[in-house]
Amino acid sequence: MLAQAVPIAIIALSSLFAIILLSQSKAKVTANLFLSVFLLAIVFQFLLIVLINAGSLPESWITYNTVFGYLYGPSIYYYMICLIDSKYKFLLRDLLHYSSIVFVFLGLFLFPESSPFFAIFMYVSLTIYVWISFKSIQEFKKKLKAGRWKKPNSTLQWLQYFLVLFTVLLFVDLVDQVIVHLFSFEGVSIVHFGLVLLISWMFFRAFNQPDLFKENTSIFKKTKDHGWQVRSTDKVQHAEILSLKERIENHIFENKWYLLPNLSMEEVAKKLDTTPQLLSATINTHYSLNFSSFINSLRIEHAKEMLKNFTKSEKSISEIMYDSGFVSKSSFNTIFKNETGVTPSQYRALEQ
Repeated sequence: MLAQAVPIAIIALSSLFAIILLSQSKAKVTANLFLSVFLLAIVFQFLLIVLINAGSLPESWITYNTVFGYLYGPSIYYYMICLIDSKYKFLLRDLLHYSSIVFVFLGLFLFPESSPFFAIFMYVSLTIYVWISFKSIQEFKKKLKAGRWKKPNSTLQWLQYFLVLFTVLLFVDLVDQVIVHLFSFEGVSIVHFGLVLLISWMFFRAFNQPDLFKENTSIFKKTKDHGWQVRSTDKVQHAEILSLKERIENHIFENKWYLLPNLSMEEVAKKLDTTPQLLSATINTHYSLNFSSFINSLRIEHAKEMLKNFTKSEKSISEIMYDSGFVSKSSFNTIFKNETGVTPSQYRALEQ
């Protein structure tokens, strides 16, 4: 039962996410297209498996499963390039990266016994694409640092996490298929479970940070000599972000606005005479946090100081919670433990 449910879940999740990506009408159309190709390759690969297991297709067709693997590498690589540089133009010559699919299909059709060879070459190809993708990310990271970004922006973080998770799955699959058969549960490979987790995580990021799939968060473009430079259209926004950062430090930090309960991003943006979008971009750029996490981190720091300086008889944990801007004891305890690793009462006992 589980052996049938997991592939169907992978097909459903991948199809739905691809549809969501392709339905975006704003920027990043090209980047979303390549990520959709990656997801649809997964869909057709597992659809083939499901149909063969159901007896709808001959078992010998399983050899064509390798063909879809040749879509992963170039799709991931071009997805990353298009995210890093929104002005990248996919040229006709770039289709050569996908031409191997035709040769592999013909090779498997004419020489079915060559399947192991094409499978090994697929892993070699994927490894090369992963390596050059990591190189592109490192180059982008250096330019971010050169641009005096104190912390990586959301695009860089997303690309790093996505590529690392895919690399781990690739390595596990390679070991499972070529070296030794790894753990499986009720006939379901550990790789398939990992794929469900990867796609589910991608869904989570899509809903948690929709801008990653709607608007371009990169501030760099490639020049003719293949160097990176700040896009002229974003230089003004970059200056605004730097100016807004100073206002955030002058008002949110010094005036301790974060101690106000139910503080909203719209309220803070209005106080700072800016837009919620620019405020969110500034906080994300300089602190690598969304607005809610940023405010809560400041509240936790305030609560920690109070727990150090006031005994239980002087101020209860509930009083400290309210003084720090929290209105819910459960959320205060949860956020505090996530930030410090201990509960407020344990922190007080350790510090006093």
